[in-house]
Amino acid sequence: MNPRAKPSTKQAAIYLGVSVSTMKRTRASRTEPACIRLEPSRMIRYELWTLDQRVADRRKRVN
Repeated sequence: MNPRAKPSTKQAAIYLGVSVSTMKRTRASRTEPACIRLEPSRMIRYELWTLDQRVADRRKRVN
């Protein structure tokens, strides 16, 4: 994936291996990677580096 890409919620969920509903739930509780709300359409996008950081954090917890 392009490092400058801004994946949607669905794309981020696939990237992280979780469901879209999990992404929405964790976004509401502010425990998931930081998101960007694009105005005026109110689309949600994620920074790829925050998703990579989340994956790395998960790997550290497993090991």
